[in-house]
Amino acid sequence: MSDASQIKILSGGAMKSLMVEVVPLFERASGTKVEIKFALTSVLKKEVEAGAAFDIALLPRPELDALIEAGRIAAGTQTDITRSAVGLAVLATPIVTLLFQHGRFTAHDTAMTALALQAYAIGLAGYAAIRLITPCFYALNLPQTPMRITMIGIAVNLLLNFLNMAVFHLGHAGLALATSCVVLANVSQLAWALSKQVDFGGAVEWASYLGRVLLASAACGAPAPPGARRTSWRPTRPAPTRSARPSSSGKTAARSAASG
Repeated sequence: MSDASQIKILSGGAMKSLMVEVVPLFERASGTKVEIKFALTSVLKKEVEAGAAFDIALLPRPELDALIEAGRIAAGTQTDITRSAVGLAVLATPIVTLLFQHGRFTAHDTAMTALALQAYAIGLAGYAAIRLITPCFYALNLPQTPMRITMIGIAVNLLLNFLNMAVFHLGHAGLALATSCVVLANVSQLAWALSKQVDFGGAVEWASYLGRVLLASAACGAPAPPGARRTSWRPTRPAPTRSARPSSSGKTAARSAASG
């Protein structure tokens, strides 16, 4: 375990886009420094097996179970963070509460962070698909296609940021939502461009596949407690307080599991 003034997190790449946004919010609210190491799951597993010090490990369930069995992580300290983007969205508030609501990180901070988490969750599937599709264009010697789509995405992102902030007044959640929308638009353009070069499946096949995904996603999100799903997308100001809550230095030795 690291020292009391710092939290050390080991995380796979699947959680990187979320953590780089959420952690600074936690640091400002709590006054606690957070050190994050992003690496391949296999690399992090070997480091933990070798005795690396950490406070929180965000790892897929199989690797976490193996480390518990090996005695490198205390049994009973693991918690499922998410098994899908839908689960991440509907359980945003409990997840943020579990990880960050300590010391000066208040319930209001949790609610605002959960907004950003929900907005980013919308684009998680797009992030994953882009990483699969983009290398295909380099293999086809067409690197200009993803570059052109990326440049279009930057312009669209700026426009959506302005609209979400100045017109719809969605605050920081609007910025995250714009990012997710651009990612989904980019992956749609990439898929369309790739379909012109290779057999990418027909409309009927894709409609059937996406329909099954939507049904599975709905089934995943349905069991969530009703209270966990209620989130206002209008950012609010924290309630005034007479005195600041004292900072807490306690940390969990090793808790949480994340699966992409």
